[in-house]
Amino acid sequence: MDDKERLNILHRPWVAPFNWGLMIYKGASKEVICGFQYENEIIIPAFYKEFLEIINGCFLYDMSLFGIIESFTRSFLQCHSLQTANVYWKNSFKVDKTFFILADLLIVMKKM
Repeated sequence: MDDKERLNILHRPWVAPFNWGLMIYKGASKEVICGFQYENEIIIPAFYKEFLEIINGCFLYDMSLFGIIESFTRSFLQCHSLQTANVYWKNSFKVDKTFFILADLLIVMKKM
C-alpha cells in the first residue's frame, strides 16, 4: 500500500511515470457506503456493495471500476467516482435511468 491507501502493481513507466497496470484502492466501510447511498439517493446492487467493502474502485489496465470518493482532490489520482457516473453522467445522456453504472465498460440494471 502506498501513502494514499492504494495497492500499485505492474509499474509501467514507458506509458507514464506514475502508470501502473493495476491500481487498487482500499475498501470502503459499511458506514461510508450507506452514507453514500443516502446522500445521493442511489441504491448500490448488493454484489457491488460487497466488492466496495474489499476494493473501493480500481484501475485494471485500461478499464476502471468506480468507487466512492469522500472528497475530491487533484493532488493524486483517485478512482473514478460512482457519484459522477450515477448522478451526473446518467442524467446527461439518453440512458435508462434504472441502470447502475459501475465501470467505464459495464452497466448493470438495478432491480425495481
